[in-house]
Amino acid sequence: MISTQLINTNLKTQFIGKEIEYYSNSNSTNEDIWKKVSEDKASNGFLVITDNQRKGKGRRENIWLSSPNNNLSFSFLLLPNINSDKLGLLSLLSGVGICDGIKQSCGIECKLKWPNDILIKNKKVGGILIETKEIYKKIYVCIGIGINVNDDLIYFPSDIRKLSTSLLIENHQIIQRELLLASILNSIENLYLNQLNNICEKWMKSCTHINSIVSFNFGGKLITGKFLGISSNGYAKIENNGKIKIYPGGELIL
Repeated sequence: MISTQLINTNLKTQFIGKEIEYYSNSNSTNEDIWKKVSEDKASNGFLVITDNQRKGKGRRENIWLSSPNNNLSFSFLLLPNINSDKLGLLSLLSGVGICDGIKQSCGIECKLKWPNDILIKNKKVGGILIETKEIYKKIYVCIGIGINVNDDLIYFPSDIRKLSTSLLIENHQIIQRELLLASILNSIENLYLNQLNNICEKWMKSCTHINSIVSFNFGGKLITGKFLGISSNGYAKIENNGKIKIYPGGELIL
């Protein structure tokens, strides 16, 4: 069981995680956040965490698998005071914050794959699912994060196991999840409050595929080209047939 008291003891944030709800079981922590929003019971920075997320989601309705009591599955709410065209930066910011938090807490170097995958040695260790809703002319952003922490992945399907890893696998020791979570939230809030304007530069320093040839699924069409980086709004810049195009979304395949 995760200790919310231990999380609080190690948090240095102004608002993220100051209100925490812990569930031993949850279908989806993103869904939990939206339920609290609908009940007007979720303020800026409200955090939900579970030990067993049974129906976790990735982007494009993919399933996010997480074995009970081993990993981090959590979501938090933001009421961002930024222009709507900058909302795409929140995914990049979250990725950088996760990498910084893991490095500070565990000493493990992570890399980023556009727009929301956390990698170690080209294997996925974590992911981000961001959902945005406008309610009564106010923007609400739910940031859901899943990280493989103390999992050996032996019960995962073989196709997922080949492409995935965990922090335990990489550093061969059990990790205190509360300390890791606090470190990640501290990093994310610091970036959000103080470094949003240069988050693209920070993200590209950790990107694993800058100037690499990638396949890119956009609107059901598969595009192959060179990934040149990201725009000021966090969109992907792909060079294809001598032309540079900017894509606000899609799925990148290395």
